[in-house]
Amino acid sequence: MLTILVSALSGRTPHACSLTNSCIKRGKATASFTCRSKYRQHRGFFPHFRLPLVAIHAAKARPLIGLLFFLILSGSFVFPGESVQAEAPAVWTLNQVYLEVLKRSEQDDIRQEDLAIAESRYRQSLSSYYPEIFLFGRKNWYDRFEEEDNPQLQAIIQQQQNQGNTSGSGNGGNAFRELNPYQVGAGFRWPIFSGFQTYHESQARDAERMSARLNRQRFRELLFRDVGEVYFQILEYQKTLEILREEQQALLARIGELARRVNIGRSSQGELLAARSEYSNSRVELERIQGLRQISLELLAFLMGQSADTIQLAPPGKLPEQEALAVYLDRVEDRKDLKAAFKALEAQKSRLDVEKGGHYPQASVEGNYYTTQKPDFGRDWGITLSIEVPIFQGGQTYYAVKESRALVRKSELELKSLKRSASYEVRSAYVDYVNSLSRLALLRQSVDIGRATYFVQLRDYRLGIVSNLEVLNALRGYHAARRELTRIEMLVRMNEIRLHVAAGMESNIPDAPPEEDQPREDSIFNFSGEPYDSPDDSSDGANEPSGSTDDSSAGANEPSDSPDDSSDGANVPSGSTNNSSDVAASPANSSEGIA
Repeated sequence: MLTILVSALSGRTPHACSLTNSCIKRGKATASFTCRSKYRQHRGFFPHFRLPLVAIHAAKARPLIGLLFFLILSGSFVFPGESVQAEAPAVWTLNQVYLEVLKRSEQDDIRQEDLAIAESRYRQSLSSYYPEIFLFGRKNWYDRFEEEDNPQLQAIIQQQQNQGNTSGSGNGGNAFRELNPYQVGAGFRWPIFSGFQTYHESQARDAERMSARLNRQRFRELLFRDVGEVYFQILEYQKTLEILREEQQALLARIGELARRVNIGRSSQGELLAARSEYSNSRVELERIQGLRQISLELLAFLMGQSADTIQLAPPGKLPEQEALAVYLDRVEDRKDLKAAFKALEAQKSRLDVEKGGHYPQASVEGNYYTTQKPDFGRDWGITLSIEVPIFQGGQTYYAVKESRALVRKSELELKSLKRSASYEVRSAYVDYVNSLSRLALLRQSVDIGRATYFVQLRDYRLGIVSNLEVLNALRGYHAARRELTRIEMLVRMNEIRLHVAAGMESNIPDAPPEEDQPREDSIFNFSGEPYDSPDDSSDGANEPSGSTDDSSAGANEPSDSPDDSSDGANVPSGSTNNSSDVAASPANSSEGIA
């Protein structure tokens, strides 16, 4: 048996191949061939085929082996070395979603262009330190002069005529009157002192460049926060749908049990109708949540440039640990927008120094080298030192300085206001974060109690102690607690991101590499020690009562949860399921990053 494996990989060579001729027995031989690529981990085409051959004589094996070598070598050229587009991941993590959104964000590209503009202006300001070098040609045209009015000029022109620069003596008088001088050569111009205006202008441009870079980084932080909110909101809706389906299963089981009891006369028709009404209300709520989830998916698909039907989100990891408020307040000064505002203040102060430089004298040097000139004075070059002392400009410099001082004061007030608001944002986000953690702990207890209450009410109903309405109320309260637990668990994760973004922690996202407009994955936020892109495999915990619709036995219609499974919202989203507004109007999407 002969097996051939051909691998054509995106222009990757060589292939590690081996060919053996063995198993000579009874005048026959079996040829075997293997071909493996050292680049099998790279993207590319992997065409292969198997060719079964019967055992052949050893004498006939060599020509066939040569043919096989030819096929293998030609296979490296048959397949083009074009890269195959990487397929989208089956499950999108938060970091992957963020990278995809960032890659398609026009707002990030706009800020990149703002940064390029600031960089160009900074380079332009540096050019003032260097001299200007240029070629020149000057030609002057004058009207005729009267010989008797300017005897000195007449003497100069007569001297040029004597040196042979004019045409003959016959028309000398007309040439004197019509002579138009010209000069051709090279020159330079260098401002050697401008009241330090050039220096301070370059400092201002440099501060503006740094401010633009910091503003772009801050935008990426806000974009990550907004993407995270949409991400966890979708997860919340997905988990809520699971809870509603489990609730409907329990209600169907309840309806089946009541139908049997009505048939034997142990329950009234009203109890059965009440259960069916509860089931219908649950279906209506399910449709509402499905609509909200679809809207959120469409929003995320729009931002990612993907189809909403193909987006599958990975569940989140473990819940974060709580830190002291002082830890976050100490890092507020490192926020990118605060640093950008500080750089903007530095730029305004430098501009103030630029305007003050208008009170100082200006000095420059200019030199010319003449290759051709007419009339020729016998001098090939000249250097001019120019010094200008401003005395009166109608108050232009004075009021320019006054305007710059007002702009500096304005920037100082803006920075002060931003610091105060940043401190408030951190404190407010910390309160929300701690409060959501406290509510989460209480809701887990509420889910346990609600589940136990439902089982007790179900048991007492079968004993004739309580009514069917009390059982339905217990079931409704249990699932409402589960849905609220789901919402709070996702809200905790949202509040964690909001807190870290408000404090400017772990948010330094570098610019995308030049070969691809996409940030590197090693710069993504990992706020709680556990990376967002490593899904937690833990189970929900609080599994719903899963009553069967089979009417064969009453026990089959009872929920099969155990009281220990009450932590079901651990992998769920964060928008409240009781909020009837869609995703676009929810607070989760109110920040500027999504816009």
